Amino acid sequence: MPQPETHRFSTPLEITPEQVRELAILCRTLAHDAAQFIASHRPPRESVADTKSTPTDVVTQMDRDIEAQLRGRIVQLRPDDGLLGEEGSSKASTSGFTGWSIPLMGP
Repeated sequence: MPQPETHRFSTPLEITPEQVRELAILCRTLAHDAAQFIASHRPPRESVADTKSTPTDVVTQMDRDIEAQLRGRIVQLRPDDGLLGEEGSSKASTSGFTGWSIPLMGP
């Protein structure tokens, strides 16, 4: 039986308490912005744009749109950081830090 893929960092990332605070503020800001985007762009009825691992593991257009918005903001605010997005967005890191984008659930 194949083993699940794991991700390992070749070098541990050293991060200061101040950097942790800055990242926490950034995450809260991005989550707030994403929630406002969802609230203001929510269609009356969401349709399935795609499925992933099973027919019930759906991807909506809102999922894609919010991930694109998050990716754009992260690239703008932290251009050297990487990104792994749930809906397929990815960007290699040159800073040693990679964030994960898991969009807020849309409609």
